[in-house]
Order: sequence, then structure tokens, then C-alpha cells
Amino acid sequence: MELLAGYADRVLEYDDGSLATVFEDEVQCLDAGPDGVYCGTSDGLYRRRDGEGTEWERVADVGDVTAVAVHESGVWVGTEPSAVYHAPEGERFTECSGLTDVPSSDDWAFPPRPSTHHVRWLEPTAERLYAAIEAGALVRSPDGGETCGTASARALRHALHDDHADRPALAYSAAGDGFYVTRDGGDSWTTAASGLDRSYCWSVVCDPDDPSECSCLPRPARGAPTDA
Repeated sequence: MELLAGYADRVLEYDDGSLATVFEDEVQCLDAGPDGVYCGTSDGLYRRRDGEGTEWERVADVGDVTAVAVHESGVWVGTEPSAVYHAPEGERFTECSGLTDVPSSDDWAFPPRPSTHHVRWLEPTAERLYAAIEAGALVRSPDGGETCGTASARALRHALHDDHADRPALAYSAAGDGFYVTRDGGDSWTTAASGLDRSYCWSVVCDPDDPSECSCLPRPARGAPTDA
């Protein structure tokens, strides 16, 4: 079984009991689809095609890639400063111009380097595109990024999950101030804190067979083991 893991300076591959470095760069995100594995780095987007060995090619020279999502609608890329690019066939990318038209965009800023901000997560679905801005807002587009609106103005959005064919309006969001659920496609959100011992949430994953079963990963408390 092949497994890829992204680290700060490389991509590791685990296959048939062995572990090897298959790519080296400033790695920031990974996703895979029918056309291969996509890796976002500080100098663009790279792809390794399935069945073509270990060769990686740069397929998008769009600067600092901080998020990538492979979907049936194509490949979506988020960058710093915040921008979203789309390639329906996975190779020729064009910018989705509506992202920074959101009124709150003038206030977006990532605290460690306050002069800029970035797309932390992208979640394309059959009906809409979500882009989580760190730090600023969760932005929603009904038309592939051409027009955008604010789905939530809470400042620190880390990850989103919306991948349920039978419940397209259901989505979960892990954020710096808690865990949130929407059942109407982002028009309204409610908190879901039962069972969480920390409010700083980092990622979310759902059972593909039952979208009501969902797990959230909180950020470890200061001084706690990272595998707690």
C-alpha cells in the first residue's frame, strides 16, 4: 500500500514496508487524483503522474502555494497572498478573480507576518467552492470563484469538509475558535463543542459512508505530547 506524507522540506512515500524521500522542496500541501499527486510548494505547484516513476513536473508557476484540492471539476490552488487558481484539466491554471472582492478582505492578516494572508484550505463541491483564509474569513463561491461572499467572518479557519453527495448543504469547519457545522451551505453556522477539551481546532475528517459521523483534531495544549 502506497502512502504519501508531506513534511516541511520533503514528501515521504511508504510502500511495501519501506520509506523513501520522493520529493524535496518547501512542501506546504498535498492532494491526489486520477492524474497523479499534486504538491504545493513555496515556488509553485508540482505534479507526479501515476505510473510514471518518481519524476515531478512544475505545472503552475503561481508563487507560494498554500492549499491544493483535486476534484472532479479540476485542480484548485490557493496561494499567499490570498488568491485562488483553477485548472479544469489539471495543467493550465487561471485565477478566480472574485476572492478579494469580499468586503472583509481589507482586514485579512496572518498574525506572524501581518502584511499578508493566505488560503489555508480549499473545498470544492458540486454546488460551491469554499476557501478558508488564514486569517480572515471562510469565503464561499457559487460559481467557481468568479463571485464570492463571506460564509463566516470568524478569523482563523484551518480546514473544512463538505463531500457528501446526498447532503450537499452539510459542511464542517475546524477553526481557531472552535468547531462549526452548517446544514444550509454556509448561510448559518452552529458550534459543536461536546467532547472537545480544547477549542483550537486544526483539522476535520468524516466517515464517507455516514456524513453525520465526523472527527475533529484539536491542537495539542502547550507542553502536551504531539500524539496526545
